[in-house]
Amino acid sequence: METDAALTAAYLRRLGLAAAPAGAPGLDWLTTLVTHHHHCVPFENLNQHEHPAVDGFAAVPRRWPPGKVDGRAAAAKLAGGRGGFCFEVNTAFAWLLRQLGYTVALCLARVGVTDVVPTHVTLRVSVASEPCDFLVDVGFASNPRKPLPLTPGAAELHDGLDSYRIIPSTNDARCGTTLERRSDVEGALDNCVRPAAVPEGEWRRLFSFAAGDALPDAGPELQAGLTHVLTAAETFFTQKRVCCLMTADGHLTLCADRLRVVRRR
Repeated sequence: METDAALTAAYLRRLGLAAAPAGAPGLDWLTTLVTHHHHCVPFENLNQHEHPAVDGFAAVPRRWPPGKVDGRAAAAKLAGGRGGFCFEVNTAFAWLLRQLGYTVALCLARVGVTDVVPTHVTLRVSVASEPCDFLVDVGFASNPRKPLPLTPGAAELHDGLDSYRIIPSTNDARCGTTLERRSDVEGALDNCVRPAAVPEGEWRRLFSFAAGDALPDAGPELQAGLTHVLTAAETFFTQKRVCCLMTADGHLTLCADRLRVVRRR
């Protein structure tokens, strides 16, 4: 097994970045890491599906993802050139950020309002030089390209393309804070894994989360969420092959056999 230092260096190279700058880890470097991660590492579930031979390309068998949440193992997967879904990508990024000196907490999150099992994990990141913590999420395909301040009553964040805000959740005691997005174009997963029920240009719920959590990788709630997305027949993870990559001016989404390209003018 490679050392933590070697894996950290390989991960940074995967993001198109050199070694971390000298000094205490700050908000500017965190913002750079988040932006590069969105543009370099896709959200994808390709390991969960078989890929038949087509047009001269050999068939690829199903490679079942790890059965447990393991940030370091996920970091090695990403550093090797692959992407992943939230339980892989966000926990891998948490591992990287901790290696770089940030304080990171894993927070349970619920995507569907009626989901009995919360099936997402997001990150709360502390920066020593800043007065508040930040919501960071590189594993959802439609999230802010910048860290989002976790301050009650904070103004909306515009990441250059879309607007985001954090509000209290409604009727969700476990995940009491909600992230919403407003945009003039559909999100990377809209009309692919879920219907676009809210007109573009209006606020749309992305997920609710437990902002005060600090869960271990192998905690039972995260494990239950991972098991659900890998096995439940009603989740899009088991139904469709999906690969999404955010770009500087939009996103690319491959859903089943359809490629959608969204660019802003």
